[in-house]
Amino acid sequence: MPISLGWRRDVRRFAISVLQLRCRFLDGLGPHTFWSIDMKWALVILLAFTQSVFAAEVVDVAHDTRFSPAVANAGMTDAPAFANYGVFLSEPVSRDKEVVVFVHGANASPRDFLDIAGRLDHTRQQAWFVYYASGNPVAYSGQRLAYDIVKLARENGISHIRVVAHSLGGLVAWHIVKTVEDALTVDNFVTIATPFDGNWAAPWGTYLAPHPAASWHDLTPGSDTLQAMWKDKLKAPHTLVYVTTVADDLNASDGTISRESQLEPAIEQSAAHVVKLVGTHVAVLHDPQDVAVIASLIDKP
Repeated sequence: MPISLGWRRDVRRFAISVLQLRCRFLDGLGPHTFWSIDMKWALVILLAFTQSVFAAEVVDVAHDTRFSPAVANAGMTDAPAFANYGVFLSEPVSRDKEVVVFVHGANASPRDFLDIAGRLDHTRQQAWFVYYASGNPVAYSGQRLAYDIVKLARENGISHIRVVAHSLGGLVAWHIVKTVEDALTVDNFVTIATPFDGNWAAPWGTYLAPHPAASWHDLTPGSDTLQAMWKDKLKAPHTLVYVTTVADDLNASDGTISRESQLEPAIEQSAAHVVKLVGTHVAVLHDPQDVAVIASLIDKP
């Protein structure tokens, strides 16, 4: 008898809730305890079993309806029902080409990165787009996608990747990089307009919304999730791109995320490169000059 969608959704909600509690309560236990490893992967496997996954599929990102704004927005408002977690490819995997993994932000999809991915040197680089429900805890999404990335890389004899992320996707990607770094070499980790100290509106959303997204808790300034990231360093070199609407940094933001959040002191101090762009939160992904700068940063060591 097939498992009903409702049953799957209930199990996903339960597993996500438990994983969120694990992320908050057990961060202090260190990376090598039974609970921080075995419990994490048990929940990831449970979620993978109850969720339809389209991993390693070659797609037309621009036209596939799974990447439409309506579907992407539903990933925030009803994350447990999101059925499109996985890695999507612009072309069949080639072990001879460098992998660039793109991680979208909140209420978004791989379509946000089409302009930047279009600037890759496709004779030597290939784009892997991850897709996730932006309403889920960032640790869950990152760890879940890391499993898919490592599996796909190992199946194809790939040992190096580069990761590019925007906004909330930078927090998800941080967990991707942290999870894969013992299995793969991450040659560069580029974040763009990422709220490393959250967003001032998140606490209001968690307080006022009848069913707040789990990721809003992560985005609360000073949350346990964010503090754990400040304290734990990555092996990969981090290129931090921050965005402001004006050239003057004083009290500036990109229209969505404050400069202070993008340049959280511990994260900024650990970054290998810090680059400023003048623009707005989403427009930097499409403005030709900004796209050219971001594309050039992908190849940094």
